[in-house]
Amino acid sequence: MDLSSQMLEGIARDVAPFGLSVADFEVMVRLRDSGSAGIRMSELAAHVLVTKSRLAYRIDRLEELGYV
Repeated sequence: MDLSSQMLEGIARDVAPFGLSVADFEVMVRLRDSGSAGIRMSELAAHVLVTKSRLAYRIDRLEELGYV
């Protein structure tokens, strides 16, 4: 558990300068891993354990930041 916590803290520290959270980073990793075929929003939401509406908000924010 400590290792997991340390990893998340490290990721948070690394992505913060870019205006991102760990959750944002996870979404972007899942999108990257989906390849050129893409992924359905409902499937992505299930992977990152959020509602579709919460995911839509997060994707909109990442789009505004120019990341997706």
